[in-house]
Amino acid sequence: MIRKNVKTNHKKPINLNFKKAIKIRYIILLIAILLFFLSPIYLPHIIKHHIEEYAQSETAKSDLHKLTSKITGEYNDETNKTKAILRWFDRDSRNINNILQKEELLIEIYPLHIYTSKLYICIRLIGHENPLWVLKSRCGACGEYALLYREIANASNLAVRSIHNPGEDHNWDEVLINDDWVVVDPSIVNLSNNETGFNASQMLNEEWWNISHVFALYPNRTAEDVTYRYTNLSNLTIITIDENKMTVSNVSVQILSNNRVSKKGVNTRVNCTTDFRGSCEIKIGSGNYTIKGEKENNGLRLSAESTITLMENEDNSTQPILKRDRFWWLQYPLPPSLMLILLILCCIGLWSFIILYIEAITKEIEKEKVK
Repeated sequence: MIRKNVKTNHKKPINLNFKKAIKIRYIILLIAILLFFLSPIYLPHIIKHHIEEYAQSETAKSDLHKLTSKITGEYNDETNKTKAILRWFDRDSRNINNILQKEELLIEIYPLHIYTSKLYICIRLIGHENPLWVLKSRCGACGEYALLYREIANASNLAVRSIHNPGEDHNWDEVLINDDWVVVDPSIVNLSNNETGFNASQMLNEEWWNISHVFALYPNRTAEDVTYRYTNLSNLTIITIDENKMTVSNVSVQILSNNRVSKKGVNTRVNCTTDFRGSCEIKIGSGNYTIKGEKENNGLRLSAESTITLMENEDNSTQPILKRDRFWWLQYPLPPSLMLILLILCCIGLWSFIILYIEAITKEIEKEKVK
């Protein structure tokens, strides 16, 4: 019996461990990408819980008491206590770091800030709540400085209130000394340059910028409008009209400040809604402002924008013209729920690409092994 030589092609088995290794690596990569893109949604909630956990704890109150005793324990009068607390905020003391002096911001997922310069990380306050967090973070800008100063001064039995100027994005404090509210600014204290931060009202009024709106927050969280203390007010009447010059009611109006060259279009929080006559009135400090009006009408978005320069103690009026805005949605961030859906869809697409890529690689490997 003659046996013919028959060539047989036996496929060598592909290393299954190799396939698994590739898949595991790409799964890890996909999870990392997903966590990174979702971080603006979940990270602020995690950080907020962490801030509240410390700021509302007995540990924070104990830390405040110890620090207060150290700073003002040897003083009895209001003036010396006020100045002693200001000295604690001196830039050269390194008791607290001003992030505005930091450079090379790497990542900002508010309230998280990461800087590449010596890899510095700062977790800032969210709004005006939980000011004792700054005792632990020891970083921030004028907002954190003002709120922490208020807490230390209040614990030192001083009558104090933090002052907030949202339109020009600055914050400071006032301390009641001899029945007068004295302006103090802990964020500018630089003793090597003779900047004490004490009685800083003249600098705020003359050397900085026009002030639009100012409110005070007391330690018990009550608020008070104190704009009159820093500028003379102007009366502004806003009348919203459409392209046919007919007045439009129920228009949400925002007043944005352009008083600082470096930060234009900042919400002053002096907002209003037009009445049935299409009109609303506000009082605000002098300066240059952008007036923005918005309204939804039968599924359509109407918007208006105009600028105006106001002088002190004058009556002014403006008539923003509402027009149909087809691209209004480009001006606003996506809602978190919609953002989450889009991210999931992107991840599904990325995952599909990875699977197809792995299959293509394995097929190429099989062909090579057959040869």
